Amino acid sequence: MDPIVNDQERLEPVSILVVEADPLRRRWIEHALSGGRYHVMTVGSAKQGLQYLKRNRFDVVVMGGHLRAIRVTEWLSETRRLYPDLPVIVNHVKWLVRREYLEGSPGGFQSLVRSLQSQDAALRERVEEASRGREVQSPG
Repeated sequence: MDPIVNDQERLEPVSILVVEADPLRRRWIEHALSGGRYHVMTVGSAKQGLQYLKRNRFDVVVMGGHLRAIRVTEWLSETRRLYPDLPVIVNHVKWLVRREYLEGSPGGFQSLVRSLQSQDAALRERVEEASRGREVQSPG
């Protein structure tokens, strides 16, 4: 029987694989999960993601909603077949970038920052739940 360890006593960081084809979204997810509690590995394709899963152990997978050469549902099916107990979070980053943001509107920029900060917090919360075994898959 495994001893119960509370979250503060966990010795190893949560190992997270991020699979996202879009480089900007991939970087945002990596930034959102940066910190001492997480060890984050990012890949830019579904194929790379499966290769990393076969070679390494991860506690959680965070998938962006943008994959190339394979649909998200196909990737999830294959991952589920190989690793039925691995928590997978499908994270659709919402970019509220409109023309006024690009033209330097202070109000627009602040709105974008607030939106991304709230998405950061929501993603970290989902990862925490998944690492504790409460979430198996998010439909996105």
